[in-house]
Amino acid sequence: MKLQVLGTPQMIQTDVQANTDQHYALNDFSFGLRSAGTEFHVAGHVSLTQASPKEENVTTAPSASHSLQGTLTVGGEPTPFSFALHEPLYLPSLTQMALQNIKLQPGDVHEFSVSNPLSGQPGTITLTTVGPETLALNGKPQKVTKIATQYAGMTAHAWLDQAGNVVKEEAPFGLVLLQENQQTALAHGWQDNTPLDLVTSTAIPVHTALAHPRQLTQLRFTLNGLYEDRAFAFPPRQQY
Repeated sequence: MKLQVLGTPQMIQTDVQANTDQHYALNDFSFGLRSAGTEFHVAGHVSLTQASPKEENVTTAPSASHSLQGTLTVGGEPTPFSFALHEPLYLPSLTQMALQNIKLQPGDVHEFSVSNPLSGQPGTITLTTVGPETLALNGKPQKVTKIATQYAGMTAHAWLDQAGNVVKEEAPFGLVLLQENQQTALAHGWQDNTPLDLVTSTAIPVHTALAHPRQLTQLRFTLNGLYEDRAFAFPPRQQY
């Protein structure tokens, strides 16, 4: 993906690989992200562990439990992680595939436990069936089912064909993804215009100049136009 980040051109490359069971729950995964100034990698696998009885005089057999174990590597520095799993784990992009064998009705709500590749930490993603629609894709009308996805405080929408495949997705920040064959995706629709500056386009403009900002001990600001006006206060970073 080509982006502008605060006026600086960036080429961001991501690579995701995963092995799943027949229901698309994770067995193991690997996620990598590379840009001019950052190299990030996280890999993990689901393992079955035996939990020993807590008390020595207990004679019951150890119970089996699942956990996600892996390594997070940033700037060449690896950090291992491990946490217990209480239900099957998915990648966010695989939850829509898990709906393929489910007859979806408007208002249906499905929740999945997911792993965020950027943090390695678990979370919950909620998929709500909006209902049937007709989309014009490649110049032809196609019957689809619209899904609303809530994750990490943001909402995205996806349209699934009758086989359960994602044919269109509207992600946060106005990104739109369309299903295309490889030849069309690589050869058509590209322009050499200045790439989108993701930070600038989503930033909240501030029109007040701060006098001596490095000497401030507290910063107060108000966000308008949300559900209600809310004031915030937090100490500034000590280093820039």
